[in-house]
Amino acid sequence: MGFNELTGKYRRLRTELEEAYAAPAWNRPKIDRIADEIVATEMALASVLPHEDEEQLRLDV
Repeated sequence: MGFNELTGKYRRLRTELEEAYAAPAWNRPKIDRIADEIVATEMALASVLPHEDEEQLRLDV
């Protein structure tokens, strides 16, 4: 996956996580799965991001 795809996936997962936490009853397995996917996506983003762009990414997020 490329940087743009990973960024889109990360945003989608963050939205899913917010929705899961907003539910009247938390579905812990779902929240754990989403959190695990977020970590994996963050690691993938870090591996495809050129080092010189890291500072710019921090400013944009």
